[in-house]
Amino acid sequence: LTDFPSERSQHVNLELDSFWKDLLTVRFVVNKALEQARGARKIGSSLEAQVVLKIEDAALAGKLVSLNSDLNGFFITSQAKVLAEHESFPCSDGYLSEVCEAGISVGVLPATGSKCGRCWKYSTQVGQSSDYLELCQPCRQAVITDTASSQPSPVS
Repeated sequence: LTDFPSERSQHVNLELDSFWKDLLTVRFVVNKALEQARGARKIGSSLEAQVVLKIEDAALAGKLVSLNSDLNGFFITSQAKVLAEHESFPCSDGYLSEVCEAGISVGVLPATGSKCGRCWKYSTQVGQSSDYLELCQPCRQAVITDTASSQPSPVS
């Protein structure tokens, strides 16, 4: 058997380590809220949800916002939104679940839109393209790109 390789200092990035540790703390709270909704049978999958977050720590909120459109993928939800510093966390009877801990408030709502037949995410973009009615725009673009690249090139 072989031992695990030793850590190499050139591969250590303390800034990235701190960045992802902070984000994983938030993800843990989001997962709690999603599990509460799933346990109450309000959602079957996390892709059936959107999460709304209010973060008290402005630096942490900035880290989350820096993920941009990848934020929902990080939480494995169809939609995700970080409320701005001046926005208050809305009190809503429409929440499927709510968790507030360590300065992180998470509300789970049903995802908006229709389910994409390819990625299974809910999106308001599903059905907007006449050539692929069952796909969201990113999946439509992926299928078009894949189809174009698999076409045989003309022989000269």
